[in-house]
Amino acid sequence: MKKILMVIVLIASLQTFNTAAAQDGGNFNQNIIKAAWSDATPLAVVNLFTMVNLDNSTTVGAFTGGYRYLTNNSRWALGADFVFTSFTGDDKITKKRVTENYYMLLPTAEYNYIKTRSIRLYSAVGAGAALANDGYLGFAFQVNPVGFRVGGKNIAFFTELGMGFKGYVTAGIELSF
Repeated sequence: MKKILMVIVLIASLQTFNTAAAQDGGNFNQNIIKAAWSDATPLAVVNLFTMVNLDNSTTVGAFTGGYRYLTNNSRWALGADFVFTSFTGDDKITKKRVTENYYMLLPTAEYNYIKTRSIRLYSAVGAGAALANDGYLGFAFQVNPVGFRVGGKNIAFFTELGMGFKGYVTAGIELSF
């Protein structure tokens, strides 16, 4: 059942790309590839309460790889993010080091309020599935009311502020082609 849900989310993400391509006649000149790191603080707080048998729990944050297709009107960008985060701690009962890995797939939409050649101000929302190595499968989301991108036509840096499984603050680099 868990694998079926992940396949459904993946198919929905791919359908987003197909819809965007159909609107533009298949011309993929507005592609964006994103790589980012975020704090994963909300997920770390949840783990504090759900992984009660762990001491010294740590995380390195959440790593994101994403794709966006900027639609013809340049206001909407549609795509998906793949997110990985990991938590490590000492099990109080077994005295062993335990690692919990989370994999998330989030179909995502962005709305651009301001878009110039070098600056973009936007909001983003994504919702999908999270899968953990312990068998957990559940709903994952990210809402970023404020995103800011600065850079050139082909390469730029961005920062997003929001709430969700990725965290409160996300920063990264994007390549456009």
